[in-house]
Amino acid sequence: MKERNTVDFGVPLKRSIKKRKKPLTINFSYFIILAQNREAVKSKNGAHGIFSARKGGYNRLFIDFFYKLQYNDIMIIVGFDPGLATLGYGVIRKDDKRKPEMVDYGVVLTPKDKNLPDRLIMIEKGVKQIIDKFRPDEIAIEELFFAKNVKTGIAVAHSRGVTLLTATKECGRIFEYTPLQIKQALTGYGRADKNQIQQMVKTFLGLKAVPKPDDAADALAVALCHAQTNKLGGLFRV
Repeated sequence: MKERNTVDFGVPLKRSIKKRKKPLTINFSYFIILAQNREAVKSKNGAHGIFSARKGGYNRLFIDFFYKLQYNDIMIIVGFDPGLATLGYGVIRKDDKRKPEMVDYGVVLTPKDKNLPDRLIMIEKGVKQIIDKFRPDEIAIEELFFAKNVKTGIAVAHSRGVTLLTATKECGRIFEYTPLQIKQALTGYGRADKNQIQQMVKTFLGLKAVPKPDDAADALAVALCHAQTNKLGGLFRV
């Protein structure tokens, strides 16, 4: 029996949403945020300040500032929890005036009897379908921090690479967070267990039950982490 919104073998998703119009208004709190993070950006990018030019153009934090002025913080965020057999995704709507809202969640499945290249193609198709359907403004992906099982870690790394590639091609605004950062953003404690994270996802989004399967709940946690920290702009951007 398939879980909610399972993407299997590239079968298109059926649900659709309408994105609200995004008015052009100026939020002056970003001037404060930029000033507060000036030193952090300097330490990360050498001697360049937030308004200085680099090889790739202006500093990303400066560019993100104007991007957020344009979109006024009303955005669709997709979170991905990479995996080869099961890749979780979670979609939320976020603005400054209300708590984040759950839009959708589910998984992309690949069969174990298929070879690796075929499974990666299925993941690419599934990720592209999700992005095409929800048209996210930004995408958050969990970093592969470590793996106790090396073989499993390599498989997840393959899936994560395909997800990053597809997300970059289809959206371009990609952000990464470690498991520790996700736990701290949701619970304030970097060693929180999976159940605590899932309960906080349920609470933050006002859901009646914890999202299932676990991969989808983890993906929603990634999206919520980005919703909590995205004002820091380029500090977490890939």
